[in-house]
Amino acid sequence: MDKSGVLGDIGGQLGGLGKQIGSSVVKTPVDLTKTVKKQVGLVPERTNEDLSSSTSAKPSVDKNNEEIVKSLYAKSDANPQKQPVSGQSNSVEQPKTQEEAQEMQKVRQQLNEQHKTTYYDPTFNPQKQEEERPAEKVEREENEKKMDLMEENKKKQEDEDSLAAVRARNRVEKNPGSSG
Repeated sequence: MDKSGVLGDIGGQLGGLGKQIGSSVVKTPVDLTKTVKKQVGLVPERTNEDLSSSTSAKPSVDKNNEEIVKSLYAKSDANPQKQPVSGQSNSVEQPKTQEEAQEMQKVRQQLNEQHKTTYYDPTFNPQKQEEERPAEKVEREENEKKMDLMEENKKKQEDEDSLAAVRARNRVEKNPGSSG
């Protein structure tokens, strides 16, 4: 077997495959754009029949489209008042008496206040924190340092206690003594 022949054959096949892929990659978008244009109506489809007859089909297609569009968007003779769809109802009922109207007004006002205090103001108008005075800041930092030192001392004390107990236990185990 000739290695260059086998490799050349494989290379030729790969080259041909690459050419096919390249041509399909180029042709596919062009074909798609033509198809879309035909479907939208920007470019009329041309067949053998269309070529023989001059552009007589184009105006009828446009007229059909225009008629459909006009029928869809034409004013209807139906009652202009919209009927609520099932599941929808008028959420705002008209109060029957003056007392109910006043009560509804109070409830709405309370609801608006609650909305403002719990949502709107905290979200859109946050309160600015007052800056500490320098003396208070120094005092707070000193207290933090003292607390840190106290915690460190406490940890050291715990470590020493446990370390002392461990050392005492290990000393006895390491040196069994003369009695053993």
